[in-house]
Amino acid sequence: MNNDVWKYYIQTTLTEDGCGTLTIRNGFLRMIIQWERTIDITDALSETSKDILKTLNPGTYAPSFIKKLGWKVYEDILEHPPMLLLKERRELIRRHYPQIPT
Repeated sequence: MNNDVWKYYIQTTLTEDGCGTLTIRNGFLRMIIQWERTIDITDALSETSKDILKTLNPGTYAPSFIKKLGWKVYEDILEHPPMLLLKERRELIRRHYPQIPT
């Protein structure tokens, strides 16, 4: 992807699906840029995890809540991250290393 396409892509992604925040901690100013993707990973879960998730009401749950349900559910999610998000992260790191911590 050439630089102009990348610039347009990342700007559009952050505008549509992202947010930025500034945090001051211990005298340091830190800018956090984040974006999200909604991807169905149900098929990647183990049967045990699927059984646990069937007990939940539809809605949005924080990863910390999912982790409390049972390590296997959280582990399944970590083992099957959304590929698009991983590729975007790799490209961001490749283009902006060492400014972006890995």
